[in-house]
This record gives sequence, C-alpha cells and structure tokens, in this order.
Amino acid sequence: MKPKQGSEMREFDRLFRKIEQRYHNISLKMGLSDTAGQILYAMIELGDGCLQTEIARWYSYSKQTISSAVKVMERKGLLRLEPGKGRDMHLHLTPAGQQLVERTIYPMIDMENSVFSAMSPEERREFLRTIRRYVDIFMAKSGELLHKMEEETEKGANT
Repeated sequence: MKPKQGSEMREFDRLFRKIEQRYHNISLKMGLSDTAGQILYAMIELGDGCLQTEIARWYSYSKQTISSAVKVMERKGLLRLEPGKGRDMHLHLTPAGQQLVERTIYPMIDMENSVFSAMSPEERREFLRTIRRYVDIFMAKSGELLHKMEEETEKGANT
C-alpha cells in the first residue's frame, strides 16, 4: 500500500506552495525569473559585491543555477561581475540593477516586514521556533533517506 500524506502535511504543503506561487507571480511581474529575483534579494541581504557561491548557499541552489541566471542578468545590464580569489566572482548592481531593486525588491521586503509586524511578538517567536524545529527534523530525516537511497544505488551498481 502506498503511503499517503496526513491532512496536516497536505495543509502545510498547500500553504507553502501558495506562498511560493505568490513569489513566482511577483518575479514574473518584475520581468525576472524566480532565480533572478532571488539573486537580487540575496544581494540586498548579503551586500553589494557578494559572491555567487554565497547566494547559492543562501538559497541552497546549485552554483550552475546561480551562474546561469547571473549571465542572463549581466546581459540585461543589471549586474556586473568582478573576479575575486580563485574562481570567485563578486556581483555588483549596475545603475539599472539598482533602479530595479528600488522599484521591486525593496517594496517586497517592506511587504514581508509588514506581514511579520502584523503578528504579535509571541506569534513571531513561536512561528520561527516551530519552523526551525521542522527544518531541523526535516534535514535529519531527509539526510537519512538520501543515505539509504545512495546505499541502494551502490548495491544496484554492484550487482
């Protein structure tokens, strides 16, 4: 018998996807891919001149995903790259990129802050505590699953 999601897990997935879809729609309205919007957002959080690898870690994306989106953004004149140590590349907003951030990313950050401000301090603390707990357990359990899958793949390759 195939396992089914419990009703609480289905509700969590539905809510998570609803937020994810809204961010996708916002990126589309900005004329950017989801990844490009997230790169601009991360550059605000991490600071101008941050590294592509820092953004990849920030969002748990592959370096290739970030690199591909950065190339498109560079062609559009939103970013410029400067070499760092080794293969590291520092990202800098161009004046056009800065204008885009001011028109799109800053208002989104203001909106997100207003969402949290609409919650009481106790609700915010409990929300973050619960999400952290979920992520910690998820990472441990998904790590176990990945390990098991790798073992099964190795067994299959050796037979």
